[in-house]
Amino acid sequence: MNNPSDLFLKFILIFGILAVFFGRTLKMSVAAQNGNFNDVNISAILNSFQMGYDKRVRPNYGGKQ
Repeated sequence: MNNPSDLFLKFILIFGILAVFFGRTLKMSVAAQNGNFNDVNISAILNSFQMGYDKRVRPNYGGKQ
């Protein structure tokens, strides 16, 4: 039942599962600290739309001229 080889295999299996779990957790925490290089600055995109906007196209939009 509790062969030394069975205990060894169980130990290796549990160790492997824990190693995979903690390895993924470590990678995710490092990625969260470094940020994502594909992040987009939405405010900059919206400001760029507004900078080239001509109020004469829609005269009653955006307050007084």
